[in-house]
Amino acid sequence: MPRLLKALSWNTKDGGAVDEDGVPANRWRDQVKLIAAQEPDVVFLQEMRDFADQAVRARWEDELAAHGRPLRLLVAPSSDRNHTVLGYDPACIRLEHWDDRWSHLTAMGFGVATVVAASPDSPIPDGMRLRLASLHLFPGSRLKALQDAELIIGRLWRKGGQHAIVGGDVNYCPEGDPEPMWERLPRNVQMARCEERTHPTDVLRADFSIARKLEAGRLVDVARALYLTDGDDAHLDATGQLRVRVDQFHVTEPLRRAIRNYHRLDTTTSDHSPIVSEYDLASADTPRQRALELRPARL
Repeated sequence: MPRLLKALSWNTKDGGAVDEDGVPANRWRDQVKLIAAQEPDVVFLQEMRDFADQAVRARWEDELAAHGRPLRLLVAPSSDRNHTVLGYDPACIRLEHWDDRWSHLTAMGFGVATVVAASPDSPIPDGMRLRLASLHLFPGSRLKALQDAELIIGRLWRKGGQHAIVGGDVNYCPEGDPEPMWERLPRNVQMARCEERTHPTDVLRADFSIARKLEAGRLVDVARALYLTDGDDAHLDATGQLRVRVDQFHVTEPLRRAIRNYHRLDTTTSDHSPIVSEYDLASADTPRQRALELRPARL
């Protein structure tokens, strides 16, 4: 039986390449060490500064290999210098297709990888075509974020796609999670991420349209699914500066049964916490199983 697939997602804050003032920094070396120590099979990375430059990408790949975790890194171009990246272990995972044709239509960039097993010890079962996408939704406008989310969900499901994992910085509140003290946050944050108020004295409340769009796309919030199963509040711990669980894993509905673990890591090398999850892909629903479950009952 295939082993668990381990995934790590992280907004690295400028790829660990600069400090708060834009001065070159070496945070990225500590970030590589953290990633390698987790021994992930796949990684979902955001804000990977200058990764359109092959030399920058090669530097990360070489450093990962030096720490015992050689990963192949794929870049989905962003409209700025901070790109969205997907990585996988080529020793056990084979890339069948990489689709970043629509990256230019999104604010932060995205691509969808279709991968299959590359070895007998792969965590991907024989015959499964798994889709992976690193997600970074635009924080400045929920309308743009909604448009991008719709596009990404559509690409995940196209041509009969059933099994997909998404990891990334969603930037908006998950429904049902604790909310931050919005009054203490800047006006631009309130404007983009809260419900519109009909009166200036109305209490600020989170807008959940992004979370609902992901759910409408039959994507399952991994941390919340585990919380509803075991009641562990740690699954809902905040991951970003806003004290919100903005960094999330989502899986397509047929992978709900495959979810096994989720946890957040502590670090000072970014303003976001890395998150890690594991999946028993052999337990996933097959298209035939889903069809049988959804078949109308005979009267």
